[in-house]
Amino acid sequence: MLERTIKNTANTNIANRKKFCRIFCYGTFSRMVTTDIEDFSYEKWYPIFKDEAIESMIIPIAKDELEYLRVGPLILPKEACRKIYHDSSTERNYSVEWSDEDDDSPETEPPTFPVFSNKLKNALNSLGGEVFVKTNWHAPKDATWITTGRTLKCTSLEDIYLLLKSSDLISKDICHEFKTDNGDNDEKHVVVIKRWMDLHPGSEFRCFVKDHKLIAISQRDCSSYYAHINARKYDIMKDIIKFFHSKVQRKFPVVNYVFDIVRIDNSILVIDFQPFDRRYTESLLFEWEDLIKMRASFEEVDLEASDLGSRNPEFRFIAEDVGLQPKPLHHAGMPYEVTEMCNEMRGMSLMEYLREEITRQESQPE
Repeated sequence: MLERTIKNTANTNIANRKKFCRIFCYGTFSRMVTTDIEDFSYEKWYPIFKDEAIESMIIPIAKDELEYLRVGPLILPKEACRKIYHDSSTERNYSVEWSDEDDDSPETEPPTFPVFSNKLKNALNSLGGEVFVKTNWHAPKDATWITTGRTLKCTSLEDIYLLLKSSDLISKDICHEFKTDNGDNDEKHVVVIKRWMDLHPGSEFRCFVKDHKLIAISQRDCSSYYAHINARKYDIMKDIIKFFHSKVQRKFPVVNYVFDIVRIDNSILVIDFQPFDRRYTESLLFEWEDLIKMRASFEEVDLEASDLGSRNPEFRFIAEDVGLQPKPLHHAGMPYEVTEMCNEMRGMSLMEYLREEITRQESQPE
């Protein structure tokens, strides 16, 4: 097997992270073909790969809920306001709403979506009470700052609505106009509720497929070094190639695509499918120019062979510890004022902190 390590000890920043990876088996390829983003919507591929994916429930977003998520201030629906603070000294209940309106403007009545909220709640309960939420294409990775624990784990309707309403990535999804014969977009936008799994970031990989052939594999978390990847690189490659040939190849209805997987105890689950297109998908430890030129030089592989051979996809991962690296999206979505405020939150969610702050201000003498 061809193996070479590229090192650059002079510069270890994230812009050069691709230079610190180990590389296997490379070649050339033809131009990239444009694909339709709607082919990669979660509800399109999940029924095909249900047995190979994390258990999920898909809930259509109706017109009223879609409008709520698209525009307006961050005001939780009535069904999600499960924690209302009661101040016995003033006999007042406090809820939190964010708005650009003046303080003396009339109080906005919280919206209510009983049917939609009930579906979300039922999905949450059915999937064990801890879930991961996303829409057609994206997860709200840029909005973790607003939840308890700064995580994507949702344990309540409040968590779900906060993430959906606060994320720019989700906003891009719900503002997408689907191509329809009658111009009706209703019921095409969806919320995906996935059973929560504690996934180790060093067990996630991105796979690039061209002309139905697996041409490249990349470590998904490009900001960290994981010693076990280098130690078990041959097993990882073998498992991914076997999974691709037996579970994925020619089953996904697009010729060129990218899919993310997680490898747990030698078994593999699909996380997501994405276009083979630089406009939508990060190339991680590869450059898109290299991927476009790359070609798969194999049809079938001997999965039982001790040497995987030189016809396999190129596998790149961080091969040495290059120190702390900035993580993508850790700066996204959070206003500077909120960054300062988070230092005082002591593990509380933003909503809980704001309620406590209201109480503190009310108790101060005028």
